[in-house]
Amino acid sequence: MIESAKLRQTITYSELCMRLQTATLHYHSSILTRLMDEVCEDEWDKGHGKLCALIVLKATGIPGGGYFSHMPQSDDLEAAWRQDLEDVFSKSTTPG
Repeated sequence: MIESAKLRQTITYSELCMRLQTATLHYHSSILTRLMDEVCEDEWDKGHGKLCALIVLKATGIPGGGYFSHMPQSDDLEAAWRQDLEDVFSKSTTPG
């Protein structure tokens, strides 16, 4: 995910699963969801932004419903996601 952030690119859930080297997971797996939650929370705590904003559905190009369920209420959830995405991109290019 960090590589995608540095390249200012999103990645689909299935692409993420194919890149995993330590386990084989299906992109609809609840284990993948829990893993992403843990990694993204850890990266958030480190000040790297909402890294899970990078992971999108192939069909829509935006994250799945689980991503949006963690967001505060907003009139425009997609705009809020795009802001999270830009935040991740900007933090990935910041030295240190």
